[in-house]
This record gives sequence, C-alpha cells and structure tokens, in this order.
Amino acid sequence: MRLRAVSSIIATLVYLAAFQTLPKAASGPLPADSERLINIELLSEHSNPDARIRREADSSLPDHLEFNVPMHNTDVTLRMKRSRFLPTSTSHSPLSKPFMEQAGVYTDEINFVTMIVKREAGEYRLYGSFHHDDTEWNLEPLTALSNVSGRQKRATHKVFPAFINTESISFVGDAIVDDQPPVEILTLADRNRHRMATLNGMLGQQKNGIQQAVSNGRQQREGNRRSKRKAVEHIVELAFVVDYADYEKWVALKGASNAINEMTIWYTYIAEAINIRYRTIVDPDIAIGTVVTSLRILTNESDDDFIEDLIDSGSFDERSGLDAFISWYQDPANGIPMADHYMYFTGFSIHDAAGIAYFETVCTESSVSIIENFFTAGVGVAGAHELGHSLSAEHDSNVTGCDDSTQNVMASAWIGYTEIENMGNPWRFSSCSIEAFKVYLSHVTCTLTRNTGSDDKLPAPTGNDRARLAPSRDEQCRRYFQDSSSS
Repeated sequence: MRLRAVSSIIATLVYLAAFQTLPKAASGPLPADSERLINIELLSEHSNPDARIRREADSSLPDHLEFNVPMHNTDVTLRMKRSRFLPTSTSHSPLSKPFMEQAGVYTDEINFVTMIVKREAGEYRLYGSFHHDDTEWNLEPLTALSNVSGRQKRATHKVFPAFINTESISFVGDAIVDDQPPVEILTLADRNRHRMATLNGMLGQQKNGIQQAVSNGRQQREGNRRSKRKAVEHIVELAFVVDYADYEKWVALKGASNAINEMTIWYTYIAEAINIRYRTIVDPDIAIGTVVTSLRILTNESDDDFIEDLIDSGSFDERSGLDAFISWYQDPANGIPMADHYMYFTGFSIHDAAGIAYFETVCTESSVSIIENFFTAGVGVAGAHELGHSLSAEHDSNVTGCDDSTQNVMASAWIGYTEIENMGNPWRFSSCSIEAFKVYLSHVTCTLTRNTGSDDKLPAPTGNDRARLAPSRDEQCRRYFQDSSSS
C-alpha cells in the first residue's frame, strides 16, 4: 500500500470519527422540531408483474416503495421507485450487471428524494433526504446505541434538517477552457462502429435506463401537451471511473469482501443525484436526462499512477489531471466504453477544488471531469455541477440576469443550508444555465435519443453477488461508515 494512500486513508478515518463531535451549524434558524425520533410506516410495496422483467431484476427489493414519514405539522408520503444499479467492472472483472439481495437506491422526484434503502430482518432502513415544508430533511435509521429505552424503543428512524453538520463546497476556478477546438467526434456512425466492434455484450440495459430517463423528463412537464411534443429530448451518457485511492478507502471502511458492492451502491446513488437535477429542467424546448453506461473501479495499485504521479504537496494540478485522464480513457487497453462525458472520482485531493471539468466539451474527446469523493451528498452536487460546465453553463454569478444568491446548481458555492426563498433551488438549474444548455446542445448530435443506448445485454446477475450495508448521505453517510467499520 502506497504511503500517500495510507496517509489519505488515515486522514479520512480520523475525519469521519471526529465528525460527530463537531458543533452544529449556526447558519439559519432551526425549525421547531429540529431533531425527532420517528417511526416510519410502510404503506405499500410492489414490483412489476412482468415475469421477464422480474428475472432481469438486480435486487430482491420491490420496484416501488411507499412510506409515511410523520413530521411536526403534517405527514410526508415518499413514493419511491427503485433505480437500476450501475453496470460495474473492476481491474480484474469484466462489465456485468450486479445483484444486491437486500439493498437498493430509490428516487422520488416530487420530494427531491434520493435514498439508499436496505432491508434487515424484514424491516426497511432508509438513508437519505427529502424536501418538506421549505426545508431539506435528512432521514437515517437509529443505531442500537440510540434505540435503548422507553419512547425511543418504538422509534425506527431519526429525522433532522439537512443543514446541520453540512460543509460548504467551493467551485471557484473549477471550469477550465480546453486548448483543443470543440469538434464533435462521437457521431452516430462512429458510435455504431465502436459498439459493434468492441462493446458487444458490455453495456447492457442501456435502453431501459434511457427510456426511463426520457419518460421521467416528460412527466416533469405534464400538463402542457404541446410543450411535451415540442421539447427535444437529450440523454447525456456518462462513464464513471473510480480510482484505486478511493477503492483503498472503501476497503479500509468496509472490508475487501464488501468494498465493490458498497461502491456500486454508492455510485448508483451519486448517478441518481446527478440525474434528478437534470430531470427537474422544465422548458418547452428541451428535456435533459443522464444515464451512466458503466462504472469502472480501479482495483490494481498501479491503475491510477497517471494521477498519483501528478501529486505535489498532497494534491494535483487541475489541467494536468484532466489531460492525464483523457489520455488514460482513450487508451484501448483500458477498455472504457464510449460515452458523451467521462467522470473520474478520486480518493486523492484536487488542488483548491471539489471538482474540475473542461468547459463546453460534451461530445468531444475532452469531455471529462474529476470529482473528489468526500463521502457526502456533495459528491452528487459536484458531479451535476461539473457536467453543467461541460454542457457550457457558467457560474450563475458570471452571467447577466442570474446570481449565486439563488443557490441553484451552478452557483459558485454549495453551502448546505438553503435560504427559505431558495428552497428546492439546489436541485434546479437557473434560467441562465438552461439557456446555455439549449444553445450548446443545438450544435451537437451525440445526446439526441436516436444516438444513445444499446441493445446489448449484460450477463445475468448471479446469486453470489450480494450487498450488505449501504452508505447514507451527508452526516448519516459518515456516521454509517464509522458504525459499520467497527462492527
């Protein structure tokens, strides 16, 4: 194990352990019932009755779950749909469809929900957040230590405002202008030749994922039939790559036998956190969704040398890192499937940034971004933000007519706490960003639905592919990591 990686892991473990003792954020008024112990109620659970679809399922959990969450003034109903796990490969195994026995990732677009769900002894445990009464709330299951006596014994979960113990993220200087001309190289003919020649049997289940993204985008614009017919559908296909430095941290936190499954759950969660932000776009001319075609986890120590070799004083230079990643993914020996955008998640530190991306590059060979995995919901925020730069959106503060004060996705900082008048905006793009997307996507073809997807099938999941625990988001992510790493 490399000395730099060891130092990074130790720092991460110390940080996670110390997190629970940090003072609560002082920004913003706390609601009257800032933290409550509750008992969530399962209202319904059901799956698609189609036997063929059930055979292709990647989890034993139901396709749909509905829960009642009691709040201070009124109850909240979470109507959640299970997402497909990302097709996953490692340095030692080919791309395949994972199977998680008792874990799943669920979304509810109406309440801005992205939730990791696991089932233990017939009981559901939910890790994630939802939007209610102008506030984002975190939901996490109670641990054995907190569920000890009296009224607490009847409670199953804890709910509290998301801005408690939430760190801010700066995006200043994260968009880098590429030296190369923005020439689209991923034409339909190129894509078909590439898929027929090298990706047969690898990408699998793309069609279902794309159809789901398109369908969800249409649902966001229900009520205006003419707008739905006029809107041009765009699906941005992403390839996720996770480096060895990040993999080492997961091994340290979850153990070697569980790390890959846990990473698949986590990055499926991140993929949905990105996608849900693009699906909130309501515009008569355009609809955008994202689909992750593959998740590659680098499990050889030397796999991420192209990044580690750039590290100086604990971090690496932004442009050098992006260029190194471009050279790496283009090497046929690495077998990375073709995509509209390549997103690299690292366990190393990026110099002065949570993420970086080349500006205005989707559909070109320079369409890359690098995101630091800091084990909070902010990873999904950073992913959506950096992809926005690649789709030509600038920071809202740099565009006439928009401003960071509205706290939309392309603000130059994510501060965790959302002002009351801005509730929901961290999931939405500003009108300036949407206009930039429309202009840029009108000049490329790779994201059009006729140019996306594959009918290739992945191998069916096997009974040996199982998941145990799943990470939560924000504070509960860290708390979960600490608890399970000591069990």
